[in-house]
Amino acid sequence: MRWQRGFTLPELMTVIAVAAILMVVAVPNLLSFVRSDTLSTTANNLVFALNYARNEAVKRDTVVSLCPSADGASCQTGSTSWASGWIAFLGTTSPPATVLQAWPGLPGGFTMVTKVFTVTSSVGPITFQPSGLTYANTGGLQSSVSSAVEFILCDPRGAKYGVDMELLPTGRTETSTTPGYSVYTGGTGTGTPLTTCS
Repeated sequence: MRWQRGFTLPELMTVIAVAAILMVVAVPNLLSFVRSDTLSTTANNLVFALNYARNEAVKRDTVVSLCPSADGASCQTGSTSWASGWIAFLGTTSPPATVLQAWPGLPGGFTMVTKVFTVTSSVGPITFQPSGLTYANTGGLQSSVSSAVEFILCDPRGAKYGVDMELLPTGRTETSTTPGYSVYTGGTGTGTPLTTCS
């Protein structure tokens, strides 16, 4: 009788059981890693857009604005929702004559809350002066230079994993270093826990 080489049924069952255990452990961690990476990339896109608009205002010695935009060509009229994307453009009027750059909207399931610290309403267009200072338009109300603008970006996991970004009146942008916490402006340490993403 001739013996055939191969795996026995117990060996195959052992390999399948080990593979199933590894999948149960690895898949949730991989999903969490992908969400964290997407959240970080999206936050970096917004910070880049804010820095880009400020740099262009200083470089060109003119006013540059950043506003919510669904089509990448004009500001969403009366909108303070940045979920559809945003554009940087020369001047303050919409539709802009010159769009400098456009960014896509948030990934599915992501939310962003915006507010001016001294005003409770959401933020529409943000204007950078040639000096680099900022003004945030909250639907007809231009905030003073003593106000900061806050952006809280969350993925489907909620505020526990959110990223807090603050645009200071000087035009400088700060980002929280600990997921789920606000930017800490009092020295070293972490800020307060984020409580909302909507």
